[in-house]
Amino acid sequence: MSVCGQGVMEKAWSALAIIGLVAVGCRGDREAARRGAEAPAPEKVVAGSFVVAGPEDGLLPAGITVYDAGEHAEPRWEGLAEEQYELAPGRYDVLIEYFGQKYWRRGVELAGGEEAVKLPMGTLALEARSSRGDRLEGDVAVYPAVATGGPPAMEGETFEGLAVLAGTYDVRVTLQGRERWLRGVTVGEGDYETRALIEPVGYLRAEVLDQDGKPLEAEVWVYGPASGHVPAALGKSNRPLALLPGRYDLAVRWAGTRDFSSGVAVVENQTTVERFTFWRSEAR
Repeated sequence: MSVCGQGVMEKAWSALAIIGLVAVGCRGDREAARRGAEAPAPEKVVAGSFVVAGPEDGLLPAGITVYDAGEHAEPRWEGLAEEQYELAPGRYDVLIEYFGQKYWRRGVELAGGEEAVKLPMGTLALEARSSRGDRLEGDVAVYPAVATGGPPAMEGETFEGLAVLAGTYDVRVTLQGRERWLRGVTVGEGDYETRALIEPVGYLRAEVLDQDGKPLEAEVWVYGPASGHVPAALGKSNRPLALLPGRYDLAVRWAGTRDFSSGVAVVENQTTVERFTFWRSEAR
């Protein structure tokens, strides 16, 4: 082949290569355009919050868990009432938890903004007094009726109004380390249900004096057989403490100095006086 013919062939091959590259580039552009058309658009999200109200429309610091409607394997959002969520608008199941109480709202349409929830609740208050009217402080645990083996639905103290979902409950009251039960207590929506325990008591007075017989202001701890290391009662010297009948250990402290007495008997409707003497020179 002549030199001239060889040059013509090389130019022809170069032209074909360029055409092939252009064709490949065009196909690539078309593929990219097709993939872009098939890619889903970014999911639209809306922002909002839940406001949870209980008895007398008081706001509750409830926990919120949001699931896809009918699908509770994985939550879509978790937080607290009044915190902001960001979710795609749609239908959801919402779990509201307040202490040990759970309340479901199913099929809720969320489209952003504030979602107000009024829980069907009432208020339960447990009062404990002696037969003479003395106020007795204690702990209260509220359980769903016939389900006292699990965690309590609500906990608090005597004389405290506890917000609970409408229903029937068994209530445990612990006074000075001893348990009392109230069974089948029903609380209706909007109710303020008060129950009272009347307990027979005796009285214990720690009389604290100096070496000259003058009264001293001291702190008093009373421990019962059922209270363990937690005092059954706390008080001040020279003032009677209302206690359930039984035997108690006393600890008194004045000016950094302590003294103890064990096995002091408290009898119903009687006052027991236990005397302690501190020397003023012992104060430190």
